[in-house]
Amino acid sequence: MAVRKVRGGRKNVGTNQVESHFFNIELCKQCPLREGCYKDGAKSKSYSISLKSREHSEQCEYEQTDDFKDHRRK
Repeated sequence: MAVRKVRGGRKNVGTNQVESHFFNIELCKQCPLREGCYKDGAKSKSYSISLKSREHSEQCEYEQTDDFKDHRRK
């Protein structure tokens, strides 16, 4: 449903890229799920997601393992 999608930031620099989605306000006004998402009188609607690098993703997965949890307790 996004009208436009933009990826910001630079690759392989040490900071994560951000992907931004822009939405049509006219569709948001009619959406039954607009409570908590769309604010009356808004001129635009966007949603940004931070894209994790491979190293960050691997670290997040490792932190969910029992081995890491045992190591952290010590």
